[in-house]
Amino acid sequence: MTDIITKLDGTTISRADKVLKMINWYQEKHYNKETKLCDLSIGSELRTLLESFTVETSDVESNSYEMFKQTFLQYATGNYLDMKSCEQKINRKKGSVAKGEVTFSIPNLLNEDYIIPAGVIILHRDNGNEYILSSDVVIAAGTYSANGFVYAKVIGTASNALSDKLTAFKNIHRVRYDLKVTNNSEITGGTDPETDESLRQRCFDSKKEKAFGTLPSYSNNIIEFCDDVHDVAFINPNNLSNHYKVEKDANNKNVNVKCTDCSRVVIVNANSKPCPTEVLQEVETYLSNQNNKIFGHVFHVQKATLSNFIFDIGIFPNGSVTEDDIITAILAYINGGTIGTRTYPGLKIGEALRKQSLMDAIEELDNVDQVESITAINYNNSLPSDVSQWTKVANQEYIYTKNGYTYSRNGDTINKWGKANFVTLSPSISSVASLGYKRNVDDSTRERIGLTVY
Repeated sequence: MTDIITKLDGTTISRADKVLKMINWYQEKHYNKETKLCDLSIGSELRTLLESFTVETSDVESNSYEMFKQTFLQYATGNYLDMKSCEQKINRKKGSVAKGEVTFSIPNLLNEDYIIPAGVIILHRDNGNEYILSSDVVIAAGTYSANGFVYAKVIGTASNALSDKLTAFKNIHRVRYDLKVTNNSEITGGTDPETDESLRQRCFDSKKEKAFGTLPSYSNNIIEFCDDVHDVAFINPNNLSNHYKVEKDANNKNVNVKCTDCSRVVIVNANSKPCPTEVLQEVETYLSNQNNKIFGHVFHVQKATLSNFIFDIGIFPNGSVTEDDIITAILAYINGGTIGTRTYPGLKIGEALRKQSLMDAIEELDNVDQVESITAINYNNSLPSDVSQWTKVANQEYIYTKNGYTYSRNGDTINKWGKANFVTLSPSISSVASLGYKRNVDDSTRERIGLTVY
């Protein structure tokens, strides 16, 4: 039931206002002897009739305003917004399912091939999300294991999974009792359907950037027509140190030389990390179509490199918090996703990673009271062994600073992990920030991040 109506000009009127206007109208008519109806006191038949009439007409009027607003891009929602966006040949991004590889294994060697049939459903051990085996997998006789590809049953970022999470079968009657499964790497690529806010903004941007042949129009069209593209950057080749072409040297051998043939290098950042080859190929196909570019524009396409940042994090919990929980929050901020009440769009090419945003994302976790500290850490295996090159800070305690990271040693024992305080961490103009893991660069540690729980 509508009590207050908001008109298209922003003004409002309530049901009580409408009743009062009708009462004033009858009183004026009675004063001019144009009607004998005069009892408009609370509870009278006429007052009750007017109030009942106003309830119904107010609902009709309010609904009419709301429906009329759906014809404007600024107010349209849901299916109405989809129809408005179609007028500009822009479609809502439908989202995608997560995909990845799993490993099946058995404890003993087989005497004959064992086939795991396509369609077997594998479960996420924590949340029960379902992943479907895309094709038959054969564990050959005389072997213990084989790999297969799976895809999530539903679309969305919630179907992305960290490593070692897909460990159970839903339909166990379809596989042998001693068969094990796990995902040694992350299941990625799941994206949520586009929100009304994002689609509406793209429509507004498209109206402003329809000038064909401008970099914004190229960017919008690539994101619109090429699946899985998060963002692109058009960079002058003279500003890149990693853009080459292959030429023959004096000995007729292929060598890389700095490329200056193109107008711009198109750096592609996909929703999947790192950028898949098929996404680059799709962008190249779009840009090579002569209907899509201005004569004289020459583009070379390459994927955004990943600038890996590793962190040392201290938290105050109010319950159980694992390393996986913290990583999930960090990835939501960096790659895009929802944690608690916050939804992050994901970082763009060259966009700085901000400490405060990292802290906010981690503190959205249910069992985290506060993030005590975050420092960037870096592994250096070539620190000087000569203690004279270090700065002494206490008895047997020394520090060494390089590239903003400070390393420590106690006597001859050197800590090869240096720390750096930061407000922002900026990747290069052709890179996108990503989460690196300690154990990928230092074989002596099994930690992925340096997590301290106070």
